Amino acid sequence: MDKLRYFSAHFAVGLTNITTWKNIECLRHVSHEYWMKCRSTLTSSCNLRELGIRFYDPIEHQGLIKVRASLEKLQNLIILHLTMSLYCVTDLAIAVPQLTNLTKLKLKGKMPKCPTASMFPPNLSHLTLIGSELHDDPMAELGKLPKLLFLKIQNNGYCSETMVVLCHGFPCLESLSFGNLHGLKGVFIEEGGMPKLKHLRIHDCFNLKTWNLPQHINIYVIE
Repeated sequence: MDKLRYFSAHFAVGLTNITTWKNIECLRHVSHEYWMKCRSTLTSSCNLRELGIRFYDPIEHQGLIKVRASLEKLQNLIILHLTMSLYCVTDLAIAVPQLTNLTKLKLKGKMPKCPTASMFPPNLSHLTLIGSELHDDPMAELGKLPKLLFLKIQNNGYCSETMVVLCHGFPCLESLSFGNLHGLKGVFIEEGGMPKLKHLRIHDCFNLKTWNLPQHINIYVIE
């Protein structure tokens, strides 16, 4: 096992002893409880490039602080997946580490409010938000991310009818994907917004009208 590079737990909690996993680079679907048990062994090696943690039960702020402290030791981490319910947007600010090398982030779970741009890692290039109960238009905040290239939003409970991209929003974004935004009727891009957008993928957005989007964008509507 000392040569193991990739491991996916798939809901397993009582995994084998990992003290010999000195070269592990990818660890997926690990429960929060198990991560807290094995974090000292894994963070000491700092070889992890990709990590996925699932929170099955609500966790208090102090627990999130401990999770973040362990993640901040992973200086080589590039990809992070967190599955959790964000009843308070502050929880995200506590849980997500501000790592320089972290460029790909996936958040899955309840998300009533969009996190502010300052809560995300500084060099984020890929962001995926999958959840429910998002009440507000997230584009104003997400548009402030200076290095974002890819954005995917999938939310079964999106309540707003419109999304508005401001004139200086998303300066580097090249690919945008919408899914399951049943209440969305229009996406309005102010002049100068998304200047580098090349690809737009839409699926299960039954009420969305695409006629108000710039002509240079390739639109893929998936029925």
